[in-house]
Amino acid sequence: MEKYLANIETVKGDNSAHSLAKLLEHKPDKVLRDSFILLSKENTGTENLTVGYTVVYPGARTGGHSHPEVEEVYHITKGKGRMLIDDTEFEIKAGDTFWVRPGAAHTTFNTGAGPLEYLWILSKWDRK
Repeated sequence: MEKYLANIETVKGDNSAHSLAKLLEHKPDKVLRDSFILLSKENTGTENLTVGYTVVYPGARTGGHSHPEVEEVYHITKGKGRMLIDDTEFEIKAGDTFWVRPGAAHTTFNTGAGPLEYLWILSKWDRK
């Protein structure tokens, strides 16, 4: 019996004029993501939490940022990539959960063939 098996992570993607890969060739910063705020003080009774969901597209990254008075938790729901927190870089994949301390610069990179998606939670840092 013949076996036909392919995996999206190992096959070459489309690089036509209409592909995301071609678009990114003309976007030097490679920042391409959608982010959605799900819960915040604007639409709930919370004073300290913001919950959101971000999709980072293949070959792209987030803009990188920090928030001095806010801690953040990420939960990766789909895909794979790399996370850079200050000077520490590590691989991430669906099922991973990690914490970003207040003030830490952080950037998410999608290294997979499909979207990298994650839930994030921000909380005001009130350390006395």
